[in-house]
Amino acid sequence: MQIVSPVSSRKTTAVIQILDPKFHLMIRKQLFSTVNRSGFRIEFFNQYETGSKILTERYPPLCEEGTEAIPLPVIVIGAGKLGENIITRIARQWFEKKISPENRPYIYLVDAQAQKILDNLNRQFNRIREACNLIPVSLDVRSAAFQDAIFLKNHPLRAGFTADICFHDDSLGLLTAMNLHHFSEGRKVK
Repeated sequence: MQIVSPVSSRKTTAVIQILDPKFHLMIRKQLFSTVNRSGFRIEFFNQYETGSKILTERYPPLCEEGTEAIPLPVIVIGAGKLGENIITRIARQWFEKKISPENRPYIYLVDAQAQKILDNLNRQFNRIREACNLIPVSLDVRSAAFQDAIFLKNHPLRAGFTADICFHDDSLGLLTAMNLHHFSEGRKVK
């Protein structure tokens, strides 16, 4: 006969997705942990924060020739949760570098609700204006104005840019990427 310990050696982990970026950050900072003798613990994640981290590490914004200090503009098309996280991550990275105001990155936010989204970002992250130049481009990607890529005629975008297309609809994302590619010939693009 063998005596079995009442505490199981098996551990159970519950993984919970937290969609609100501020709440997720608060939880991470507090290092909530429920590891105890029962072997049960809880982990938290945010798929948009994780996705934006992977994308910006793998495809960082391009910089001007011969310098790593002056970034070329970034275009974020479709500013859902992933787009917002990409914008705030890029802004935070450049803010931490303490670059001069004239060298702050330009981030073009292309969305039918661009101004509303920008106002919300400014309200949530009150120092974002110190980190980057956020430029709203209120265009629906299905519109003729977007199809003609009129926003690419802005002076800072002429040399090149990094584009992040953030849609839940794969075919719309692919169509948008193909349209952008068509109008970016002769530019440095990532």
